[in-house]
Amino acid sequence: MVPDSHHYGAPPIPADPADAMRWEESRRRERLLSGCWDLDLERVLTATFGRVRRPVIGRRSRAKNPFRDVCTQLAANYLNDPTVEHPDGEFPELLGSDQIVDSIGLWPLMRRVQTRLIGLREMAVHISWSKELNRPVTRMVRPDTLTGTSYVSAPGVPVALRELRWRGGFGWCWDSYSIQEGDTFFRVVQVGSGGKDGPDVTSEVLGGSFDGDAYPYRYTQGERKGRPFLPYALYHASAREVLWDPYEGIELVDGTLDLACAWTYLQHTFFRAAFPQRWVMNARVAGAAPVDTTYGARTEVATDPTGLLHLDSDPDMPQGASSQVGQWGPGADPEMLARVIEKMDRAIGSFDGFNGHEIFAGSSNPASAEALVISRDGQRQAQARYAEELEPSDSDTLSKLAAICNLEGATLRSLPESGWDIDYAFIPLSPNEAASRRLHAAEMVAAGRMSIVDAYMWEHPGCLRSEAVEDLKRIQAENAAFGVRPGTSPLPYSNLPNPIPGA
Repeated sequence: MVPDSHHYGAPPIPADPADAMRWEESRRRERLLSGCWDLDLERVLTATFGRVRRPVIGRRSRAKNPFRDVCTQLAANYLNDPTVEHPDGEFPELLGSDQIVDSIGLWPLMRRVQTRLIGLREMAVHISWSKELNRPVTRMVRPDTLTGTSYVSAPGVPVALRELRWRGGFGWCWDSYSIQEGDTFFRVVQVGSGGKDGPDVTSEVLGGSFDGDAYPYRYTQGERKGRPFLPYALYHASAREVLWDPYEGIELVDGTLDLACAWTYLQHTFFRAAFPQRWVMNARVAGAAPVDTTYGARTEVATDPTGLLHLDSDPDMPQGASSQVGQWGPGADPEMLARVIEKMDRAIGSFDGFNGHEIFAGSSNPASAEALVISRDGQRQAQARYAEELEPSDSDTLSKLAAICNLEGATLRSLPESGWDIDYAFIPLSPNEAASRRLHAAEMVAAGRMSIVDAYMWEHPGCLRSEAVEDLKRIQAENAAFGVRPGTSPLPYSNLPNPIPGA
């Protein structure tokens, strides 16, 4: 279970200072992604305005969250379920409708995982067998619940992982896994003071010992038969050469809090400082009474544009002094502040190697509310970029899922534990995009500056050159078989009268 301070108290932090710092940054990002960043913003507001001015600013505004917007819009690889293939054939018992992958909701889970992955930089998927459900189960694991050790020769590949979990009456525990040679185990250890190890409660929680040969997660096929594996698939947003990359894109995270601080001040300006400030000298408003408010005591009187405000002479003013009434201009210009803040919004848009000016759609005016809407083409760029990172981990997930099913005898035949190929469905072109690409490709081919294969690939984002060649050969053969020449309609009924009257 993911740590939840509302139900289980504040989760502990690791004893290692590096892990503790990494966890705190990951948890800050998780709060931004989950909408629980109220206290983070309050700390920024207090640091910005000071303890004296902060109460005057009023209610904090979380209306803008560019960090969550960008992470959500870039996470486009699982909008449609990927296509999974294996060179040994089809395996409907794993991939078929309502079968294992469908029953555990793997791809819907991955839609949520990718949003967190882009923001938190790492994520993990835990795969295990549920005796109660008699099927495998998967769950999302955040990096702020994990510590790990990697191979010396492969710093980005874990050889041991520990996950912080709530274990009922045992409280916070480490689920500790190791597949190091000569030190293979699965243990549950209570978290002691300062994040250090407490008592080993494996037998009480799991009902036995799982050290050495009793370790439950092992491959069943080929050269890896009998070799232990960690029941986690680790996902990286970009840096596979290290286990953790928690600070990438911190500019957008900090910028989001700064932007929310600016919007809070704009809100304060709009509601409290966007009107002329009236003043009186040597006079006082009749009927004014002291009132206690959330932000302190004040003197006020109810007024209305249709009413008449009564002013009395101040009895304490010097003899012969005259009373005066006037007003100053508004304390600030909300429209000007809004333009500046929207420019700030646009300025922090670049993230994870994507240039905001290249991938954001909408108005070219940086003050437009559409400034941080990522274009469909920008999302396709993100799909292509993240596919390279996701495919090895998705293949690992399917391999370990197959291994666990094989260990439990979940299917009548053994499922492959390696070699899975994942093809992500790219966002289709809109009608306007398709028409524009067709026109461009036709002009370039006619000018001799693009091959027909390149043109086909341009019209079909994500298509490989080998696939384009095969598709064009098939199209040419089928058109020739039906007597269709380029430039003519392939539909035998295309010249029939329109059957819809008046159309």
